[in-house]
Amino acid sequence: MMRKPFSEGVTKGGGWGADARFLDVVEAGYVIGRSDQDWMRGIIERIHPVLDEGLGVQVGTYLTDRALQIRSIVQLGERTAHADSLITKLLVCTDHRAAADLYRAKPVCTMSQCGVHALAGDPLWQQLVAETGVHDVLKVAIRDPSGRGLSIAANLGRARVVSRAEGDRLTRVGAHLGAAFRARSTDVHAPVDDAVLRPDGRVEHAEREATHETARVALRDAARAIDHARGRRRADDPDGALETWPALVDGRWTLLERSESDGRRFFVARRNEPRAPARADLTPTEAVCAGYAAMGHGQKLIAYELGVSERTVAMYVRRAMRKLALRSRAELTSAISGSSQGSAQGA
Repeated sequence: MMRKPFSEGVTKGGGWGADARFLDVVEAGYVIGRSDQDWMRGIIERIHPVLDEGLGVQVGTYLTDRALQIRSIVQLGERTAHADSLITKLLVCTDHRAAADLYRAKPVCTMSQCGVHALAGDPLWQQLVAETGVHDVLKVAIRDPSGRGLSIAANLGRARVVSRAEGDRLTRVGAHLGAAFRARSTDVHAPVDDAVLRPDGRVEHAEREATHETARVALRDAARAIDHARGRRRADDPDGALETWPALVDGRWTLLERSESDGRRFFVARRNEPRAPARADLTPTEAVCAGYAAMGHGQKLIAYELGVSERTVAMYVRRAMRKLALRSRAELTSAISGSSQGSAQGA
């Protein structure tokens, strides 16, 4: 029996609406003092009830260079293991460049909306549909310009297109998990905590750059916003809570909660900047903003990921493009992607 390509009969909107459980996923991400497997399992246990259609959900880590390297995976769902093995073969063991680009480009999309049309006629894809009932895959690809990433995938029973509201919601969740993923690395190696704050924003202690008045104000406002988002607002307005919970503060700090034995709660401000391959012609901030832009992240998302204004992002991207003598985002993507691949190969 001949099956229709999954690009036909696509349903708009996946039903991933406003839900306070997305805040639970973010909170699970920031519990970083665990093994990799336990950390990913904490995330998947909270996102599984929101995304699963009975076909399985998986969380995995990966690295993108010229080839896609999947590092580790945690799965939930009866059919997930078999479906994931077939999808992994499609992404890694074939020459379908568009499939690997699913990890490199749009932060949130389904395979049916990301131009992966060549897969519809692939025997592995046909086997996937026949044996598992998976007709499409929602992918949340979370990475920074360094190429290290975390992915969330939900197997779908029909082809879908992610709506703008759903995309905004899932990219914000992804921005937090990306920050938490980086913070795990700094937690293991050389964590630098620059400030301690109360949930009401009062600064108990500050060092280095966190002693500057502008930094103290930014950290204070962020602590208040997080505490408010995790309080009554999470039930009344979960999208608003997610929007106001900063993924990073002033492009530098992640706020992590700490509890004392007497029950008092604090936030510590940990240095956690995204990394980009070094370029002699760009400052680190210009390289990060240009790297995110080259990955297909819009100014609004980059601003959310860095905890800065959209105007600031636009300024750094313009500077980078001017220094590199580039005229369009397409040229920026080509220039930055080529440089990143070369840096990763030489590492």
